[in-house]
Amino acid sequence: MPIKDQCANCRFQDSGNCTKLVPSFDGTSCDVYAKRINLEKENEYPDLVQPIETESENQDDNFYDDEIEQPSDEDIHGWLKFFLIFFVGIGSFASLIISFVTFEAADNFWFSASDVAFALVYLATGIFTLVAFYKRDTDAVFLAKTFVILCFASNLLALFVSDGEVGSDKMVLRMIRSIIWCCIWFIFLCSSNQVQNIIPKSYRRTKTRDWIIIATVVLLPFICIGLGIASEKKSHTETETVALTNLSLGANQFSDGRVVLSVPDGVDCDETMAENTKVFSLSDAETGAEVTIVSDYDTDVTKKNFNQYWRGWKSDELDNIDYAVVKDEKKSNDDVTVFYKLIRVNVENPVDWEFALVFHHASGKVCLISGYSSSETNSPVAYIINNLKFL
Repeated sequence: MPIKDQCANCRFQDSGNCTKLVPSFDGTSCDVYAKRINLEKENEYPDLVQPIETESENQDDNFYDDEIEQPSDEDIHGWLKFFLIFFVGIGSFASLIISFVTFEAADNFWFSASDVAFALVYLATGIFTLVAFYKRDTDAVFLAKTFVILCFASNLLALFVSDGEVGSDKMVLRMIRSIIWCCIWFIFLCSSNQVQNIIPKSYRRTKTRDWIIIATVVLLPFICIGLGIASEKKSHTETETVALTNLSLGANQFSDGRVVLSVPDGVDCDETMAENTKVFSLSDAETGAEVTIVSDYDTDVTKKNFNQYWRGWKSDELDNIDYAVVKDEKKSNDDVTVFYKLIRVNVENPVDWEFALVFHHASGKVCLISGYSSSETNSPVAYIINNLKFL
């Protein structure tokens, strides 16, 4: 029966004893009918069986909570304490100090800034690791492993780019020791009982900050390096433009803003552009000699670097032809270092391939010279090297 009809048929309403001057007809304004109406609502669908919460369901709700082992409140001691204090704490601060001491803004600000940026992220990771272990955070072990991996990766990268020159032996040994210690500490974090007790595996969870740290480690140094490359190219372009503007070339002289090239009489020189780089192509109609010359910037004055250039310019046809190395030498003075290699191809009319790199110490420039000529004629390569000038 609707609530309004119930009110109209109420005995209090008929006798004039109703205390509700303005009934709301919603089952809540009248104490007499409120309970009855609510009861009817509860039993509106009597055929439906209401679910009864059992004890087993309560246990299921807490199933995962029971499986998560809580961290131990024992004091951090032993090797874990040594790892956190010396490897993480002192190591991260020392890395930042070294990056500031070796910072050289005069060469290229952004290249040097990439080392400082990595050191800052390295230090931040170390601080987060120390705080996480102190507070028993769920990501403490993850941060510690991330710190070790950063140390391992930075030393391994430095080891690969090491030129192996005299005087770097101690640095190489230091990097190798660091790599070995990184492996030891990573194994320790994976297998230590103390680490398991303090931060149980079931308790460990990563946080948003962990992925922010990883993204920063990857992106920030690369951004600095990218800005450094762009800044260096812009600086080189401006310097070369000014050099060409103020340069006065003589007879048989050519320049790309980095070097001044002098060619012998009777040798033709063509200039072409390839990938924003000027390429000089020399040809001697009398002897048939052909020489290609291009300059760039490179401070890696090593035999290893020279061999990489040589393999890059080596023709694939030489792999199937018999040849002999006639000369493979290095000469240096206060201004330049010259790597020179002469290959003689054993065919019916022997052909010489001369390949040279001339490094200029002061400017960091390099000039590449590659020439083919008959072994019975004079090559212009020696003349070009001896008369080469760097701007």
